[in-house]
Amino acid sequence: MKTLFATALGTAVTLGMLAAPVYAADTEVAPNPEPKSCLDLNRIDYTHVVDDQNILFYMYGGNIYLNRLPHPASGLDRHQPFMYRTSVSRLCNSDIITVLEDWGFGFTPGASTTLGKFLPIDAESANSLRRGEPIKVQAEPIEPK
Repeated sequence: MKTLFATALGTAVTLGMLAAPVYAADTEVAPNPEPKSCLDLNRIDYTHVVDDQNILFYMYGGNIYLNRLPHPASGLDRHQPFMYRTSVSRLCNSDIITVLEDWGFGFTPGASTTLGKFLPIDAESANSLRRGEPIKVQAEPIEPK
């Protein structure tokens, strides 16, 4: 188990360090953008954990997605790394993330939860979240009556 976890962690770290191609800004982001179920792994530039239930995904090309976890992940904060396992080249709302806790002798798996949908947000809203200010986002598209 220890070898499997170390291998998974090494793979996650290695994947994060691979140079990814530079993409032009996504063109599908509209004034009322719809949430995405998945993001291509090779398009993710970096992430920023806001709190135990919100993660910002910064994409190559400038788009930003907010993922509001359906359930808080105890211990998840901007100083704790997290890992995920996926068998495809996309990170989806059905995938599970696990908080990695550092107890001084290496990382151990902590709380796990599934991801939510990826909500496109603008840079101003992302910066507000990073400062701890609340923002309004539409979690799901509202169907007209």
